[in-house]
Amino acid sequence: QSERQEKQALLNKLRRSIALLGEAAKMVALKQMIARTAPTQSWILLTGEHGSGRELTAQNIHYLSSRASRPFVDINSAAIAEDLIDTELFGYEKGAFAGAERTQKGKLELALGGTLFIDDIAELSLRAQEKLVRLMQEKKFQRVGGNEWIDADVRLIAATRKDLEKEIQEGRFSEDLYSRLNVTTFQVPALREHGEDIPVLVEHFSDLAAKEAGFIKKAFSL
Repeated sequence: QSERQEKQALLNKLRRSIALLGEAAKMVALKQMIARTAPTQSWILLTGEHGSGRELTAQNIHYLSSRASRPFVDINSAAIAEDLIDTELFGYEKGAFAGAERTQKGKLELALGGTLFIDDIAELSLRAQEKLVRLMQEKKFQRVGGNEWIDADVRLIAATRKDLEKEIQEGRFSEDLYSRLNVTTFQVPALREHGEDIPVLVEHFSDLAAKEAGFIKKAFSL
């Protein structure tokens, strides 16, 4: 078996392991949207609540795209202090600031050729948002403290639980960034919006737990 066939087999296994479960109308619509947008190179904005499966949706888009064999890198904006966002995203050069003893690649550079998923993008500072706008315009970026331009062959998928139009009105989100992300936007439904899928999810996760822990498979009455 060739190396290419082995990679394809691993990729197919990965796609099965992250498959979105459920056949409710909203889940079918979500899967159809993923199938339509994955082959494109467009940047995507996902809306939806925490726990709805935004990152899983982003992974499905990536692994059904032509970038599937390249990295999928995620960053949660809400979990990073505002003064560290720039270095997390863009990396930094040795000597860029006190304590920068070596050059460090950022998430954007680690995702080159692949997909960068930015969760809770509304939590980014306006400065970082403007840098993303510049990235979309120029298709290149610099590490913090650096002079070298790095070509940015990266697809960006962003997610938010906030109303970005309201964030713009209140001066917390870049209208330029929103206009570029809003070209391809879709919502990831919360579980309460497709409650008929609960039996399928219960069976899947109970089977998974039984296999991992060596338990006998459980049956649930509904």
